[in-house]
This record gives sequence, C-alpha cells and structure tokens, in this order.
Amino acid sequence: MRTQHTSNTARRRSWRLAPWFALMLGVFIALGVTQAPTARAEPPTRSAPEADEAEALKKIAVVRSMKLAEVLELGDDDQETRRKLDQVLSEYDLKLFKAEGALRRSVKRLRRGVRGELDDKELDRLSDEVIANRERVDKLRLERMKALDAILTGSQRARVMLFLPSFERKVRRAVGKARRGRRGAGRDLNGPPGRRKGRPRRSKP
Repeated sequence: MRTQHTSNTARRRSWRLAPWFALMLGVFIALGVTQAPTARAEPPTRSAPEADEAEALKKIAVVRSMKLAEVLELGDDDQETRRKLDQVLSEYDLKLFKAEGALRRSVKRLRRGVRGELDDKELDRLSDEVIANRERVDKLRLERMKALDAILTGSQRARVMLFLPSFERKVRRAVGKARRGRRGAGRDLNGPPGRRKGRPRRSKP
C-alpha cells in the first residue's frame, strides 16, 4: 500500500510540474531561443514581429489554460467555464503584451535620462510617460478582471486574482532569462571585446 501511495504522489507531483516545464519550453521555442547562435550561421528567416508575438502568446495561453484548470479544480463538466475563461484572457493578451512593452521602454528612457543628467522639464516629460503607460497597464488588468467576474464564483475569482500575477511573473522571468542567455552565448562565441577572432596574440618579448 505504501508503494502504491508513493507512486500516486509522484504522479500528482509530476502533473503539477509538467505545465511549468511546458511553459518554459513553449516560451523558448516561441521566441526562437532554444539554440545558441553559431559563429558563421546565416541569419534565420524571420516572420513579422506581430506574428512572432501572436505565436508566443498562443503557446503561453495553452499552458495558462492547463494551470488554471488545475488551480480552479475544473473537471470534465466544466469545459464551458474553461472555454469562456480562455476566451476572455486571450482577448487581453496582445493588448497587455504591447502595453507592458511600452511601459518597459518608457522606464528605460527615463533611466537613461537620469544618467544623462537631463533638465527637469525633460525628466518631467519622461516621468509622465512612465505614469501614463503604467495607468494603461493597470486599466487593462482591471478590465480583464471585471470581464472574468461574470464567469467565476467568489472562490474562483479569488484564486484567479492570486494566480494571474504569479503566472505572468514566471513568464517574464523565463523570457528574460532566455534573452540574457542568448546574448551571453553570442558574446562567448565572438570572444572577449576588443580582440578580433582568429588573430594570434602577440607574445611578449
């Protein structure tokens, strides 16, 4: 009996971990970062940025749907609820993706402005830009949650409010880690800065 209990526990744990493994793999594949660049590789043919974004969001949405069904304990009789959840969330995915990208870029501009010692008028303009983009993101998230209210019970609503920020943080970390890894791999292949690859180092006299 103990062996059977251990086996069942392992299976349940494996199921809980599977969506997160799929999330990381799906994000990497969608963003084209599953392989390090080769030194003399031809640049890959790329589709339009909008198509890449849509494909990445679709992969993430599949994993989110799986995890949400687990968090909300949705069974075979709850397929209509799951379909409605996926529909509402998908309607906001691209909007939030673009709004959060605009926010990140405005924060970078503000950071560069502070380092560049801009005058107060220009820094005020950049600060206002960050605030406007932040308000846009918050507004979209609030609209999304209100759209979900009609679908969820009180208990489900509370779980979704806790789940979505956590899930989206994990996605951002996975994407950031993948991008940093890609840049690091490129630097390793090209050698240290300031030296041309292939040129022999001069020996000291």
